[in-house]
Amino acid sequence: MEQRGTKSGERQRMRNLLLSRDRLARTLAANFTGGDLLVALTYQAGPRPHSRELARQQVRQWIGSISALRRGQGMAAKYVYLLGTEQAGSLVHRVILNRGKESADVLGHTWPYGPVYVSPLDLSQQGQALASELLRQPLQAGHSPLPCARLWVSSRGIHHT
Repeated sequence: MEQRGTKSGERQRMRNLLLSRDRLARTLAANFTGGDLLVALTYQAGPRPHSRELARQQVRQWIGSISALRRGQGMAAKYVYLLGTEQAGSLVHRVILNRGKESADVLGHTWPYGPVYVSPLDLSQQGQALASELLRQPLQAGHSPLPCARLWVSSRGIHHT
């Protein structure tokens, strides 16, 4: 019998991932629409963050600048973000962001570390496909979450169903 607090067995780990995917899909479906944005924040070749924590600080600063811009327009920024990797092994932040009045160029100019890719959010099939894709990247990066830890971060006011 496995003791509490130790690593989960493979079957339980897979079940936890499926539950996490379903919860993320429900969260996206409850808070975002097809008019919202899927933003990929990438890094240029050269110096990159030396730790995942530094990368998280950088994306939090970017979200803070977007939130300040939106507050000036009388809007609030709703977001969910995950930290993953590309095939080449470089870090990439995937951010689901509610649509604002700013253009894609403004989103790009506020991220000084590399290219920014903006595409419309596709929530077909209740967001299951998008949630699977978003969760696959942190897990492929070798990021093993703590027990009961979420792989994504969301803004205040996001309804978790």
